[in-house]
Amino acid sequence: MATGLVSLADRHFQEACTAYQQMVSRDSTDYVGWYGLGECRIRDSLVIRDPASPSGWSFRSSYGAAADAYARALRLVPSTHIAFGDTAFDRLSRLLFTERNVFCQGHVVVDSIRFGAFSSLTHDILAFIPYPLEEALGDQRRVPATNVEAVRHNQMTLRAVTDAWLEAFPASPTVLETHALVLETSGAVQSAGSPKRSALDAVRDARRLTRDSVQALRLAVAEARLLLKLGDYRGARAIVDSVLSAVPDSNPSLAALLVGPALLVGRVHRAAMLAPRGFADSVMDFTLHERDAVMAPTWALLAYSSLGRPRDSILALRQRVNAAIDNYVAPERRELARAATLDEQAVEAFPELGLSPRHRSGTDRNYLLRMQFKYARGDRAGARAGLESLWVARKGWPAWAVSIDRTYLEAALYTDLGDTAAAVQVLDAALNAPLNLDTYALAWITLPGNLVRAMALRARLAAAAGDRPAATIWSNAVLILWSNADAEFQSLVDSMRALAVTRPPH
Repeated sequence: MATGLVSLADRHFQEACTAYQQMVSRDSTDYVGWYGLGECRIRDSLVIRDPASPSGWSFRSSYGAAADAYARALRLVPSTHIAFGDTAFDRLSRLLFTERNVFCQGHVVVDSIRFGAFSSLTHDILAFIPYPLEEALGDQRRVPATNVEAVRHNQMTLRAVTDAWLEAFPASPTVLETHALVLETSGAVQSAGSPKRSALDAVRDARRLTRDSVQALRLAVAEARLLLKLGDYRGARAIVDSVLSAVPDSNPSLAALLVGPALLVGRVHRAAMLAPRGFADSVMDFTLHERDAVMAPTWALLAYSSLGRPRDSILALRQRVNAAIDNYVAPERRELARAATLDEQAVEAFPELGLSPRHRSGTDRNYLLRMQFKYARGDRAGARAGLESLWVARKGWPAWAVSIDRTYLEAALYTDLGDTAAAVQVLDAALNAPLNLDTYALAWITLPGNLVRAMALRARLAAAAGDRPAATIWSNAVLILWSNADAEFQSLVDSMRALAVTRPPH
């Protein structure tokens, strides 16, 4: 054990793995041995040349074997959840690769090239093929066709872990919360009368048992998200209205949890105020001094841009971010800083505001920037070809595997191009399978508002096509969620009211 720990500390990962392998060879129930094997394998991020690999590279370690070792250890000692605390699901999902956006990173010794890889599955064996990081994240073809299948496999592995935890600690709110998240990722959302089989039941039990204010808010948001997935928009909004009324904005831990719910119900000014507090410590490639000056307006800008309005606030905050970068970031790093802070907001606001300066200077970094730029400059064929190439690269993916913010923005561009059939297909794949919304659907800034924007676009397309049932369903959904939204959204709400056959009560 000492040899393993010292080797881990010295980053001698192969020696550490040898020590831990000896431990589990002597005792197959040795928790420390199995957890150590997970650690030494997952920390070994070295990438080596491999002519047999499709990319020409492979990881020296096996991340699939790391996930297996962690799972074995965590089932052996359910009390591990106490050490993990309220980060249990986040840590487990990253250790076991149970979310679509989780990927592993690597490096080579001789230079500074960084690598990334998403999980794949071959004959029930988890594998990772590394590509240079920019290519891995920016080229849809580098996401394996079996990625969704691999994630499902990993989710079932994690469910076996939390099943064991719940068996040992049935009244622990932390275990119930973690188990609920695992059930949610596998689609077991609907109440089934048992917290072991239903995410909704597990969350409600955890809310009843917790005495921690941060966990209580997190669980309330989780219940709202589950109700949203079940199409109970009134139930979701009631919880969101309750927490927005009852929870103060001053606590940064609580502020981060309130941003997404505020955006879901169209309270964009509240979200823009909360976002700089809630996400102040998010990891960015800035020094502390730069981050304080640049990131506060950036988070507010992203909140406004995720709903495409109000226009004046977006334009003013763009100027603030640009000025902060000029004043606080070294000249050689300014373009990198602008890409990190301004590219995504430009993409988000494009349906309402059109081209931004980032569309001209950042076209190589973001696929939607490139396509939006082509469309706005009259290259409709180029924009259409770019969209179509995405689905060639995503061959084998279910359409819902694309996050809801990308779904909306791609559908909006299809609509601008006049291809409403493609827009409807993209929107329906996501909106008609709400159980597949991400567990962070109310956590990350760009997701909640884009979900409602997608609903509104689908209602408009349905009305234009004479599809009254679909127009009614989605316009009513928007009315329920946004009927008490900020004033800037009332024109949209009025347009939805005109499309709704049955008007829901406020």
